[in-house]
Amino acid sequence: MNFYSQNNIWQVSSMSTIEPIKVNRGTDLSFWCWYEIDNWDYAFVEVSRDARIYDIIDSFTGISKGWIYKTYSLKNYEDESIFIRFRYTTKGINKGRRKPTTRITTPI
Repeated sequence: MNFYSQNNIWQVSSMSTIEPIKVNRGTDLSFWCWYEIDNWDYAFVEVSRDARIYDIIDSFTGISKGWIYKTYSLKNYEDESIFIRFRYTTKGINKGRRKPTTRITTPI
């Protein structure tokens, strides 16, 4: 699946799982991503037990210079069901030049 954010200032774009995903022992969250993000803006990888309050497991900004494979342990969520969210936020300083493009694959 592909995720393309908005290209505006003061924007929040996100993509979340609709249904919770059961985390078994040894389950990781992995995906490929490419991004070009202004230094005032950030992309976040987040996890939630209730789809309301999210834990940030990573954030990034800048330019990836190609596809990057990212993987995160979900050990803290073993034997639970979680929601996964990818979120991108921009600040008013952004001139709307850059946006992240994320290609996501998971083993789930």
